[in-house]
Amino acid sequence: MAETAGNERRKVEPYVVQGSTLYVRLPQLTRDDAAFDKACRSLLKADGPVYTVDMSAVKTITSTFIGIVAVTYLDANSQGKRMLVKAPKRVLDVFRLAGFDGKVEMEEVPHVPAQ
Repeated sequence: MAETAGNERRKVEPYVVQGSTLYVRLPQLTRDDAAFDKACRSLLKADGPVYTVDMSAVKTITSTFIGIVAVTYLDANSQGKRMLVKAPKRVLDVFRLAGFDGKVEMEEVPHVPAQ
């Protein structure tokens, strides 16, 4: 939860699609994979030559989420689109170990705490 100016609590959406970018606002991708999958499906409906998954707030990711990104990449590729994952080095290392290097474009970004 985030605080507003009046110290009221408001729910921060963990996954937000804006244009052709999916912003992941959670530090750990370890649960709620159905919501992430739904957000990735929404991303695939966007226009543009590149789908971007911005994971700059992520510190930990499990294999389930890696798998969802893989399926999203395959679907994007079948549409003739490219896919870019922006994430801190540690998260990108997991993607590289999973064999994404050379398939999904990767951009190292500093970790930005979830808001």
